[in-house]
Amino acid sequence: MSNDLEQLDQAVIGALRGMARQGRSPSEMVREVKRRLGTETHILTLLSHFRHAFHLTLAEAKPIAALSRNEQREVEDEPLLDDLLSPAILNHRSDWESHDS
Repeated sequence: MSNDLEQLDQAVIGALRGMARQGRSPSEMVREVKRRLGTETHILTLLSHFRHAFHLTLAEAKPIAALSRNEQREVEDEPLLDDLLSPAILNHRSDWESHDS
């Protein structure tokens, strides 16, 4: 995992955590990561940022990929993504809050 961590943008990790603290939706967070890293960002890079920011398992982060299986990699059902991902982010809050620097 250290290889993955070297490639992660720590400013994006911090922004994701800040957005979560503000109560922003996962779909807003996906748009922000894509804005910061570029719309052509590979889905695995996007998932890695979410997994690291919020201590998510691959299964917990998978809805991002599952709901963006189109040419533009846009999330097709943002309310569903929010419903699926929000609980996982909240469930791990004590983990990611304690690792925030």
